[in-house]
Amino acid sequence: MKWDVSEQFLVSGGLRHERFEFSVDEFTPLLDNNVGPSVPSAELDFDDTVFNIGAVYKATPNVSLFANFAQGYSVPQLFRVLNFLPVGFTIENDVGFLQPQKVDIYFAV
Repeated sequence: MKWDVSEQFLVSGGLRHERFEFSVDEFTPLLDNNVGPSVPSAELDFDDTVFNIGAVYKATPNVSLFANFAQGYSVPQLFRVLNFLPVGFTIENDVGFLQPQKVDIYFAV
């Protein structure tokens, strides 16, 4: 979405809903060399809404100043993490460190 406030000033923004769904079949972690107990199957769902907003000021025909704020939302690389788990780990009960991250990003020139 973009709004020309004036010939010199522009504001833009956006809204996005992110959703991640994971289905993990029962498996044996790599660290156990296929001899330890298996990790039961599980499903994980994560979702959140993120947004961005920015402004541009055209100070002269050749110089523009801008500022922007944006959010990002992502999940860890689950399959890299799931190869090295402690004995007794279950995805559904021990997902504390697997939670997604929402980050705020600011920049201006």
